[in-house]
Amino acid sequence: MENIDRKDRMVRRDFIERLARGGFLALIALVTGILFARRQVTLGSDCPGEAICRGCRDLERCTRPEATREREGQRSGGEA
Repeated sequence: MENIDRKDRMVRRDFIERLARGGFLALIALVTGILFARRQVTLGSDCPGEAICRGCRDLERCTRPEATREREGQRSGGEA
């Protein structure tokens, strides 16, 4: 009987360790996703630069059409 109890304890311990490890990894993934999502300026959001894209610190992450045109203009070397 003692061997069975010891084996059951190890199974429970492994389960708890794996559960904690999985929860920790899920938490890391969630925090990473939130931080990544917060950095983007989307079409429906307020523009922190008041739609003046030149010199905006969020230009490379912005998904607004004005920012896309400004990036293309900067890459081609011309004015947007």
